[in-house]
Amino acid sequence: MAIKYPYQQQSLLFVYDALVIFAAACFAYRMYLGTWLLASEYYFVVGVSTLLTAIVFPQFGLYEFKLWHKDSVLDGFKSIILGWGSVLLALILIAFITKTGDKFSRGWALLWAVIGWGGLLAERFFWHLSSKWFIDQRFYRKQIILVGSLKSSLEVIERIQSSPWLSIEIIGFFCENPEVFENEFNLPVVGHIKEAANFIEREKISQAWIAISFEEGELIKEFIQNLHHSTVDLCLIPNIYDFYLLNYSISEIAGLPVLNLSATPITGINIFVKDIEDKVLAFLIVLLISPLLLVIAIGIKLSSPGPIIFKQKRHGLGAAPITMYKFRSMHIHKEERKVTQATKGDSRIFPFGAFLRKTSLDELPQFFNVLEGTMSIVGPRPHAIEHNDEYKQLIGGYMQRHKIKPGITGWAQINGWRGETDTLEKMKKRVEYDLYYIENWSFWFDMKIILTTLYKGFIHRNAY
Repeated sequence: MAIKYPYQQQSLLFVYDALVIFAAACFAYRMYLGTWLLASEYYFVVGVSTLLTAIVFPQFGLYEFKLWHKDSVLDGFKSIILGWGSVLLALILIAFITKTGDKFSRGWALLWAVIGWGGLLAERFFWHLSSKWFIDQRFYRKQIILVGSLKSSLEVIERIQSSPWLSIEIIGFFCENPEVFENEFNLPVVGHIKEAANFIEREKISQAWIAISFEEGELIKEFIQNLHHSTVDLCLIPNIYDFYLLNYSISEIAGLPVLNLSATPITGINIFVKDIEDKVLAFLIVLLISPLLLVIAIGIKLSSPGPIIFKQKRHGLGAAPITMYKFRSMHIHKEERKVTQATKGDSRIFPFGAFLRKTSLDELPQFFNVLEGTMSIVGPRPHAIEHNDEYKQLIGGYMQRHKIKPGITGWAQINGWRGETDTLEKMKKRVEYDLYYIENWSFWFDMKIILTTLYKGFIHRNAY
């Protein structure tokens, strides 16, 4: 699991990145052009590069602590190379589009690229060393106790242990049945919840975390009442991990604390960004592939009698029914009871249709779905309504896939979870990847999926 630094440390890292990039630009300018004072257009380039850094670096995991563990420093260095290279590539593209490349010294640009890369590597290396030093210092650590149940506390313990920069040390766990869990956590003190208050007073514990499940309310209420004379800080961590949640957060409405259990990040301005992304790209793609669309239409007409376009009802945004378009790849037939997924060697598929399905060319008409606003280029693949009715009973959180528009390609598809889902586990993995995409959506995540789709190609062994 990718663990990000807290926002304060992410912000500090970004400031360091910006300072290194600016210093590298000045140093390269001094070496190649003889002065430390940059010309005004060079300041503009450095400012744009800093903005691009804030957008691009998170896409390469450069604000994730896991990159700087002892065993993965090399991965961190590779990510800096890729991240800084992407920023420079974006600058070259901007200079080409705006025809401003001749205003800048190529020698300075090359020096800046190399010095900036070296400076970012050095900065992150020293950040890693200083972070490790602070984590190792006993005075910097915060000692807490955890009160709750095994079910409620496992997630809390795992997350704290995987976030070493927090320097939080759990020195005790108190629950209703300590004899059952005595060796479960490898913690120095395990006791009954009624012993927790005395332990806090005796050991002068500054903070206690209460990890509860919803059925333990009375037990926790008693624990809090036992501490009414104590100055210990109490933190409540409700057990929400058994639910299928998306982008959960805490907010305040009319002075009331509100725990948002399920929400999509594609709200507000993000809806506008994704809509513009879809419409512009779909329009350009349709213009580009229009000759191919004509060739495929002729091929279908010559191969099998019937319509060129196959229309099927699917669930769209908010599970509202939509009509999805595909090139027809099967002979005309009637489904007796339910929609049956295509299988290997399916007799319903005519030869040219098999080629279309294998190469995913049968999906191309869905760009017209994107233009009419019922689909996105990137999103969870839409399933037949009959399949939704079946799997929503079997897979928790299944219908949360419909919090956004369905897509032509998606995170699940580029990770291999496409084609026939002949087992429940395959569908569970597809849903897992779809929900991950929804929770972590960004414009750059979409670009990554689109580029990966082009890079890996449309042919897949599971597509038939």
